[in-house]
Amino acid sequence: MQPNSIDRWCWRLLIVVSVALGGLAAWMPRTLQRTDRALQQQLLLLQGTRPAPTNLLIVKIDDASFDQAAFFSEDPQAPAWAKDLEGFPWPRAIYAQLIDRLFAAGARAIAIDLLFVTPSAFGPEDDAALAQRLQRYGDRISLATEYREPDGSGGLSLGELTETLGSNLRVGYINTLPADDGQILDHPARYRETVVAPLGLPVLPSLPETLQKERSPARALRYYGPQGHLAQISAWQVLDDAEWRRVQGQVRDRLILIGPTAASLQDQHATPWGIQSGVEILATALANDRDRSGLRFWPQSAPMRALLTSLFSVAIVLVSRSGRSLRWQIAPAIAAAGLWMVVAWLSLLAGWVLPLLLPLVGSLAIGVSTGAAAYLREGLERRRLRQTFERYVAPAVVAEILQSPLEAQQLLRGQRRTVTILFCDLRGFTALTRDRASLGDEETLISQLNEYLTAMVTEITQVGGTIDKFIGDAVMAVFGSPLSQGEEADAAAAIAAALGMRQALETLNQRWQAEGRPVLDNGIGLHCGPVLAGNIGSPQRLEFTVMGDTVNLASRLESMTKELKAPIVISEALQQVLGDRLQTRSLGRSAIRGYGEVALYAVEGWAIAVPENPRVS
Repeated sequence: MQPNSIDRWCWRLLIVVSVALGGLAAWMPRTLQRTDRALQQQLLLLQGTRPAPTNLLIVKIDDASFDQAAFFSEDPQAPAWAKDLEGFPWPRAIYAQLIDRLFAAGARAIAIDLLFVTPSAFGPEDDAALAQRLQRYGDRISLATEYREPDGSGGLSLGELTETLGSNLRVGYINTLPADDGQILDHPARYRETVVAPLGLPVLPSLPETLQKERSPARALRYYGPQGHLAQISAWQVLDDAEWRRVQGQVRDRLILIGPTAASLQDQHATPWGIQSGVEILATALANDRDRSGLRFWPQSAPMRALLTSLFSVAIVLVSRSGRSLRWQIAPAIAAAGLWMVVAWLSLLAGWVLPLLLPLVGSLAIGVSTGAAAYLREGLERRRLRQTFERYVAPAVVAEILQSPLEAQQLLRGQRRTVTILFCDLRGFTALTRDRASLGDEETLISQLNEYLTAMVTEITQVGGTIDKFIGDAVMAVFGSPLSQGEEADAAAAIAAALGMRQALETLNQRWQAEGRPVLDNGIGLHCGPVLAGNIGSPQRLEFTVMGDTVNLASRLESMTKELKAPIVISEALQQVLGDRLQTRSLGRSAIRGYGEVALYAVEGWAIAVPENPRVS
């Protein structure tokens, strides 16, 4: 397959995927709906808490009220209300006292989030106390009811309040529709539209709706913050005279919801902000109605969702296709995803919820597909280039060509470079081979030689050297071709390799001696200078290598290591490159055929720390 063919098939496939995403958006499976809703909720959480509304107040039946009752339990002069709060349910006369005080402080209306479905356990007088307040304040007080399954029959009916509280009471249901993961995300009005209306049951307002004149739209809840974020006071603070004087200023002109928040009363529900009590969820619904901040989903119709998602994805594909490079083909997908997130964020601020999952997945899919197509296209081009050059040059040169194709031609034609050459040869290995052959032990010797060469190659390559060739048991390595880090860095890497090779051989000899095998010794010669690097050979076999006097002199230095009784011998040129960084011993001047007298040095180690060099680690 050609690169152009990959491009054509990729763009066609992406258009098909864009249309398919539109269809999926119109008829999204429940699993994807849950994921989409979860993403939207996370975006809401990232926006942080919102200021709590000032026009409502929760009077909570909480642990603090029970604790205060327990605190007064041993006090013979405890107020009467404290004795009534020791257990639950509380006497209904307690709610009568709460109602009196709240209205006296200027409350506009009160809703009680408790189910009074049976006569009071404290007797008729207790019911009468609450019934009297219900009659006195009329429609300024509303009570809770619920739609429920009677006797587990599987049907649904509207629960009724006890007759002991009177008739013609203002009531509102407290049912909410939990999401698949148990979170309460929708206004109670959604329950009426989704469950109550289709069953033909009596239609009531929800409890929050009883505190206002208009019916609530069935929107998603927009929470203001975690548990306790909405304005609230404890029931005991209303009942206690001293506390009441301190907090009653919070009641004026507010809508009041009375309900349980104590965990022991088991009216706790999951929300995006964590666990919240049922009365807090109802208060959130009421607050959303008052400030009109409930969330609306757009688009609502399936065809519009399909059209929006498809157009968005197709636009990304078309813009990406116009890019001339991989970067500009992938960038539109990334930019589109970011832009969609910004638009979704701003829409949430205005109360509109946009789909998130499929537009983001579409952007990601287009970006990944574009990148994959580019990767395949580049892979084909690299493969063709490799097949073209791999017959002629060494793998290191192929890597150079693939990274810098424009410089490849000049590299293959030949370049003059300054490098450091390392030659390493075993001493006495020819005689050892002859002795082992006479004993018929060639296989063991070959195994030992392979162990040795593996260790030497490792030391060379780990500092960035290139193995140019093996000449029997000798190794020729180049530092600075085809890749160079600079003359001094290449020289330092070569010295590091030589010292490492001697150390590695010493470690091998210790093991071989313990195993009863012969020990080996080697000599290493190094020289730096200019060479000609390029393709050398015939059309049948080309080899990228280096040639010149620098190579020849390095080979001569290696052959003199035994005569000079120095395992590592370097030229004066190399010693001058590294200067006082290297600890050396002068070997004087030696006559070398073709070069005259040359000053030589034996390397004993580093005089100071190795020069900072990424190739010498």
